[in-house]
Amino acid sequence: MDFQQKRKVRNVLYSKVTLVILLIVLIFLAKGAIGIFIKARGSVNNLGEVKKEYQSLADRKNVLTESINKLKTQEGIEAEIRSKYNVAKNGEVDIVIVDEKNSSTNGQNVSGGGFWSKILGWFQ
Repeated sequence: MDFQQKRKVRNVLYSKVTLVILLIVLIFLAKGAIGIFIKARGSVNNLGEVKKEYQSLADRKNVLTESINKLKTQEGIEAEIRSKYNVAKNGEVDIVIVDEKNSSTNGQNVSGGGFWSKILGWFQ
């Protein structure tokens, strides 16, 4: 190219219109890059949440599998029926264990109660 053509090309490339167009293109590219960066960051956060949810579902699956395997045995079925319906076989009895701190002597309340309980205690 000769000098005149190079000068025309340089004038077109460095003109204000060309620079404004290039600036607009640069802004759109930067906006797109920032949008992709924000989405990538959100995806990383979502990945952590999905991993936690997957682990909790895997744990739940293991618990349910154990429960199903337990219910496949006769002892497991019997234990489940006993826990849900509070039943016992013939000849079995229930034993109730009472805490000493909650028990009372001679069936009466040992605690001081209050004013009215003391007055009612005189009449018993």
